[in-house]
Amino acid sequence: MSIKLSISSYVAGKSPEAAVKRIVKAGFSYAEMGSGHSAMMVERTPEEWKAFRHYAEDQGLKFRQGHLLLHKYITEKDETLRRANVEVHRLYCRMYHAVGITSAVLHCGGYDEILQGEDPAAVRAIRVKSLTELLSDLPDGMSICLENLPYETFEDVYANLEDMGFPSNLGLCLDTGHLHFSPKPDHEDFILRAGKYLKAMHIHDNVGPMSPDGVLPISGWLGSDKHMAPGFFTGSINWYRVVAALRAINYDYLWNMEIGGDLGEGSPNQEWRDMVLRHDYERGKLIFNYDPDAPSVEDPVNDYAAIGKVESNGVKAEVEKYTVKITAPAYELNVDPVHGGRISRWYASGRELLARNFTLGWNVVGNWCPASAAFNLSSGVKIESVKGVPEGIEVVMTKILSEDDNSALQGVTYKIIDTFGPESFTRKLQVINTTDAETIPFSFRFHSMPSLMGGAGLPVGAITMDDGVTQPRTGRPWAFRLGEQRNAEAERGVGKDPIIDTSGKEAFLTAPDIEGKVAVSYPGALPAIIYCWDTASNVGSYESIFTSAALKPGESCEYAITSRICK
Repeated sequence: MSIKLSISSYVAGKSPEAAVKRIVKAGFSYAEMGSGHSAMMVERTPEEWKAFRHYAEDQGLKFRQGHLLLHKYITEKDETLRRANVEVHRLYCRMYHAVGITSAVLHCGGYDEILQGEDPAAVRAIRVKSLTELLSDLPDGMSICLENLPYETFEDVYANLEDMGFPSNLGLCLDTGHLHFSPKPDHEDFILRAGKYLKAMHIHDNVGPMSPDGVLPISGWLGSDKHMAPGFFTGSINWYRVVAALRAINYDYLWNMEIGGDLGEGSPNQEWRDMVLRHDYERGKLIFNYDPDAPSVEDPVNDYAAIGKVESNGVKAEVEKYTVKITAPAYELNVDPVHGGRISRWYASGRELLARNFTLGWNVVGNWCPASAAFNLSSGVKIESVKGVPEGIEVVMTKILSEDDNSALQGVTYKIIDTFGPESFTRKLQVINTTDAETIPFSFRFHSMPSLMGGAGLPVGAITMDDGVTQPRTGRPWAFRLGEQRNAEAERGVGKDPIIDTSGKEAFLTAPDIEGKVAVSYPGALPAIIYCWDTASNVGSYESIFTSAALKPGESCEYAITSRICK
């Protein structure tokens, strides 16, 4: 998938040629021809259409998306008017084809009629009739893309595809701003369900409905439709999820920003307007080319290509982009060096056990106490080796803590040693004082965020120790104290949450919808407590918290945790 960053031409100039110059100057290589410029172009001759395409592409700009006229609806009851509107769009599509456009965005119409009480099926029947006529001689390689307007959910626009029988030259255009104040403003769901039928985008932001109770008056919804640059408002559209969903469906059409223009009479001079357009390009590039799986500038340089494929004892390791993918008979998982070596994916017992697109994962390493040292190791680590061992595959990663880790243990070395066997895997952490001074006393934890115990609509599970002590999920946090000796350092962060005593040495995490249960054991020293951070929204974490005395220069300590699925 390539990111084809684009912008609607109306923001850049009063004529199509002027818009081309400014859009290219700002850094764009793609653009959508706005409805205004489309109206200008359609008045020209076919020879002039071809000449414009050569002009634009010689300048470095390709038009691959066009916006058909806004108010020439194909759902008019008056048959003469309906046919005339279809013919207008047919002419525009011939022009679009000549200038290289493959996705023609259409406002079908009929929305106000439905809100006024018209039968939706009757309105769609007119749409189907008009679309059938329009698609009958649509130029090869071109698609009509039906845009969602603010009243419409995914189901509303998808019904048109269903009624048409899913022709190959009919698709959808997601308008992110319109969806944001619709009855179902779930962009991720829209994109994933649209899949291959999503062939155009109108990308812009707003703050959601700006009318009482979110009710949109028939002709008054434009007050919410701000067409702001993506990410302009804090807490509005979740662009991370938009980008992740588009990557998931391998979206390969224009990432077109349909944002506010700067050509009003009150706008400052031309230099200022050019700067705004350049900022639009830089902001779009920053948001949409952002790859959460890629190393940052501060991450160590790992030679992923040199790792190759390793296989031992039925377990395989290979690089999948910036992660090390482990495939074993009983499970699959990804080790993520970019984010501190976390296990970012774990598939076993018939389903994913970790929440998709979640920033944490399984066995994230970090400190627990004191507060001045507490952190999770979330930035990149150095891959020392990926090799076969008698047990299976061993992955070794290291990192020396720095100021960026927000820890009082700066200069201390963390070594993560993962061993993956056919049925289970073990994470061992060695903490080595590689400084010239004694460290402060600290307690260490493995921080694990599963979804197997609930969340995201999944059934709620429980945690049971091997001595029979059980705690079901209740929406409130608690902790298991392992052994009789209290450890104030480890328990400090628990606060007033209940602490349950247990003589167990192994924990079992269960959920009603999976076969078996996740067993967590400790091949070395037992943790002092296991903190289960439970919430009413079913988000939970399982945190094994160990203790350690202060480390003198050259001293080290070691902890380990083993995970497996058992019956």
